[in-house]
This record gives sequence, structure tokens and C-alpha cells, in this order.
Amino acid sequence: MRNTTLTLLLTAFAAACSDEGGGAATQDTSVGSGAADTGAVGDTDSTGSGTDTGSEADGSGEGSAQALLPSLRLRGPHTFATTSDELVDETRPFPAGSGETAAPRRLPVTIWHPTDAAAPGPVIIWAHGLGSTRSDNRKTAEILASRGYIVAAADFPKTNRLAQPPDVADVVNQPGDLKLLADRVLALGTTAGSPLEGRVDPEQMAYVGLSLGAMTVMLAAWQTEFYDPRIDALVALAPPSCYMPRPLFETPAVPALIMLGTGDAIVDYASSVASFAEIPAPSLVVSLERGSHTAFADVVSDFFNNVPHPDVIGCSSVVSDIDVNTLGTLAESLGGASAEVVNAECVAPCSTNQTETPSMRSGRQAELTIASVVGFLDGVFVPGAASLATLGAALESEPDVTVVSHLNP
Repeated sequence: MRNTTLTLLLTAFAAACSDEGGGAATQDTSVGSGAADTGAVGDTDSTGSGTDTGSEADGSGEGSAQALLPSLRLRGPHTFATTSDELVDETRPFPAGSGETAAPRRLPVTIWHPTDAAAPGPVIIWAHGLGSTRSDNRKTAEILASRGYIVAAADFPKTNRLAQPPDVADVVNQPGDLKLLADRVLALGTTAGSPLEGRVDPEQMAYVGLSLGAMTVMLAAWQTEFYDPRIDALVALAPPSCYMPRPLFETPAVPALIMLGTGDAIVDYASSVASFAEIPAPSLVVSLERGSHTAFADVVSDFFNNVPHPDVIGCSSVVSDIDVNTLGTLAESLGGASAEVVNAECVAPCSTNQTETPSMRSGRQAELTIASVVGFLDGVFVPGAASLATLGAALESEPDVTVVSHLNP
């Protein structure tokens, strides 16, 4: 019965999150409504409503901590839509197998953007985790689009949910994918007739990532070899930072939000949080008490809110997708410590007993994650929005959140 229930949950989750061809996906009606992004390149596929009609107080400025967090989960004033695209990179093809020709990297793309008379908005480049897709945080993307942001996400060729076999070491190529995606969004902003024409602020850009996508974002923001100087801010959700190159912070400081769960069964909390002891200011390191790994993907809240620990589901995928004996090689490929050192220091995914104790409920984790990400980006990009210090204080006032603020250089 346990295996049957697990299979049904995984099937429902995959169907709800999938944007890969073949038909419509159900959008979450609490955020917006629309169809799947299965249209031609550049087509606008789905629409959503703007301002939420909920009764929660508006706390967008330096208001009370009690009002601020609920307000950050509300949609903004703008109507929004999604636009499909596909990136094809001939310059970094996959190696050819025996009797085969090299194949270009192909990245299906979804872009969430306002459709009304919004001012040009900041660009948010979103990176999914291993075994995930570009739509796994679409609730957050829709809220951001309704607030004037341009949110773009792509499926990485070798680490998305349908990649067979998945290749965690391809993370070294993913910063290049994000740069290509950023280039495309900026180009669409100046292309006549594009849904993004005149809507993109080329001077404001943030990278946001979850899990292996968070590692991708940190490589692009902090490592010289992968550096994208256009990054003005970054958000890393549940990053496997223990496997990152050292030293971690090689580039000029930009505002950063790091979110971790103390109940994460996939990325060990203790070794991960230790990586950020010397993170440059201005930064917030937010720890969710008994937060899981899987529930940082906000669509999880719809399906796994009553699952005692959703990393049971996440680990079922990770264990089959990752050979833990190769993680040291991954660190070496990133230019970090040797395999022996890394494997000694880092706790292998799903090797602890975290799932034996219930985690934070997925719905609660989604609420805190959405409020934190939206509040952080507003604090960086929106004049008059609550400051990072105010956001940190609001989060710290929650009984299941701990915040370490690094706000003064």
C-alpha cells in the first residue's frame, strides 16, 4: 500500500508540474488560470488575473511585521500571461555517441510577464532542480509577474524530470544555459511585436534557483569561471553548497537570499548552512524549522500538504537518479575539493533519518518561501518596498523561522 500511494502521489505531481508538450496542464486557480505552454515559439499561451481579492493587509512598505508577510503572498495589480520559447545552442552540443552525430542543447522556455501597461520590470531567471521542471515554482512566478516582474525559466537538458538518464555533472553547463536564457529575454524586450517588447528593464536582473538549480545560480553569481556580471541579486533555495568550489565567494558582492530547511533529507542542513558563515553583505540566511527539501517547490503544497515528510517522495527520485559515489567527481569538475575530502565532509543525499520525523507542512513552507522570495526581490528592486532588514525582522518574528542577517559590509 505504501508503494502504491507513493506511485499515485508521484504521478499526480508529475502531471500537475509538466509543461512538456502533449496537452494542457492544470493551473492553480488560487494564483491564476490558463493553459499549458505548448504553443509555437514566441506565442503567448496563458493569462492570469492581477490583484488578489483576499482580505490580508497590505504591508508593502516599512509596515508591521504581522502585515508584511501575508501581503507578499498576494498578487499585484497587473494582469499576466505566459509565453513559450525554445533555445537551441549549437555552440555547446552534447558529445556524439557511437555512430551518432552531436546534438545541440535544447531548452524549452516559459516566460511569465505582465500584459497591461506595466513599467519595464526586473528580469528574474529561474533555475529548477534535479528531476524537476521549469514550472515547479510557477505559483511564485505568477505572483511576481502580477507585480511587474519578468520571470523566465527553462528545462535543463540533462537534469529535468524527463532526462534519461539524468546527469548531475551537467550542472557545469547550466550557468551557460542561464546566460543564454537571459540573453533571449533581453533580446525579446527590444524585438518589435514580441510579447515582451518594452516590458524588460535590462539594468535589473536576479538569478533564482532551487537545489541543483541553486548550485547553478551560485556558480553564475560567485565563481569566476561561470560568472555573469549582469546578476544584481540571487536567491538560492536548499542549495547543495557543500559540493561547491572553495572559496565560495570569488566575485563582487550582490544581495543574496539563502533559504534552508532544518528537516531537509536531501541536502544536509548543517553542512550547507556552514557554507554561508562568511557570506558577503547584504544577505539573509533563512532557516525553516523542520523545512523539507521537496516543499521548496511551491506546487508541492497542493499535493503533499498532508504527507508527513515530502522528502520521502523526493528521495525516491534522488536515490535512483544520483550515484552518491560520483558526487566527489562532481566537486572536482567544479574546481572544488578533491573527491576524498568532499565525500568525507558532505553528507550524502537521503542518507540520514530525517524523514522519520514529520517536516513543516508543505503549505506552510510554500507560504514562507513565496513571501521571502517576493519580499527579497522587492527589497532589492522596488523603490519604497520594505527593506531587507524589515523583511528579516518579519521572518524572525515567525516561531518556525530563524534568520541570520548580513546587512552591513
